[in-house]
Amino acid sequence: MEGEPIIDYVSGQDGDAAGEASPGEFEVLSKKHAAVIVRLRDALAAAEGFPPEAVTGDGLEEIEASLAAARATRAAVEGQRRDEDAARVPAGAPGRVGAAPRSAQDKIRVGLARAR
Repeated sequence: MEGEPIIDYVSGQDGDAAGEASPGEFEVLSKKHAAVIVRLRDALAAAEGFPPEAVTGDGLEEIEASLAAARATRAAVEGQRRDEDAARVPAGAPGRVGAAPRSAQDKIRVGLARAR
């Protein structure tokens, strides 16, 4: 934001004056940091197609670990679904092998042929 001093997040000092940040400044920075973490977490979840609750954590490492766990869970579920779909029997009756005799004489002829 224009007009605000540039804050060094590592040392907690602004770019113009040496020294420690006041408690008020620290509280403002903490709230901004928390808001940035929440936005990052939600953006990563949305980019992967996960609901925001699927990715948790308050730091970069925690968020990355949570995102990796969510990816692994999704891969396991998709693999299980593929296995179930492959094992499923198709609906409906199987196709007929040959045409059945239609008349009584045809049936007798087929029966006598099988008896021989």
